[in-house]
Amino acid sequence: MATDSHPITTSSAQAKTERVRLYSTISRFSSRPWFASLLIWLFAWFVLGGLLTGNPTRGAGRMEVPSLTCRDLEVVGDDGKPRIRLATTNSGAIFSILNSDGRLLMDAISNKDGRISLTLRDGKGTDKLVLSSSDEGGSAVRLYDNHGTPRASLSLVRDDYPNLCLYNQRGEQKIVLSTMNNNYCTMRFIGVGNRDRVKLAMDGTKSDYPSIGLCDKEGIPVLSAVLLEDSPRINLLHQGKVRSTLSLADDGRPAISIRDNHEELLSILSVDDRGRPISSSK
Repeated sequence: MATDSHPITTSSAQAKTERVRLYSTISRFSSRPWFASLLIWLFAWFVLGGLLTGNPTRGAGRMEVPSLTCRDLEVVGDDGKPRIRLATTNSGAIFSILNSDGRLLMDAISNKDGRISLTLRDGKGTDKLVLSSSDEGGSAVRLYDNHGTPRASLSLVRDDYPNLCLYNQRGEQKIVLSTMNNNYCTMRFIGVGNRDRVKLAMDGTKSDYPSIGLCDKEGIPVLSAVLLEDSPRINLLHQGKVRSTLSLADDGRPAISIRDNHEELLSILSVDDRGRPISSSK
């Protein structure tokens, strides 16, 4: 019995010695600051990481997350400052890119009514280019100067009619080029108060009649020049109604007509075949 009990006693003593040695080693490492940081990091990796991502895996040195659900997401740079922001609102979503100074360089916004806009800015945060579209079929491109003032825009209105606009330094429309039904083209020169002062137009159908119009300060036409079948005609208007017309016949004979407030013809002054003046009245 004595012989059999000796190995058991020795093994117990050795195990006790090993436990004491392991405890001493752990105590020696745990007293160091980096050991506590290591334990915290391992806890966050294996426990919190699993809770937040569900089933995180590693591939090519990166954490691969199957899905992530949140209302706001912010990506920061090495300096801790935000570089990318993704957020949702009750009306849509916003995606933004920022520089190191926190200024917006680009943002894309979608609204609940289907409108989408993309804005590009310079390093100072000044608008330079805006792209927009809507579910109604309209779309536009707008260019800005160094002060953030619009200077040019190209747009398609609801019926797919293109419009090209040029602006002055105050951001006011000055020249508008557009096409409409039947390829009817117009170029408008706009004055103070967003009112037309000069209007150039051309009928894009087989008739192909060009015309020029001058307007008063209220944007009401006062003079129009039209080329009909190679015969020029100039109209003088009052409050938008033709009161007098100067025209040339096919053979070159001039004629002047005078009309009343209702544009009813009152009299015509012309010349005969011999060049003598003739007139007729209503």
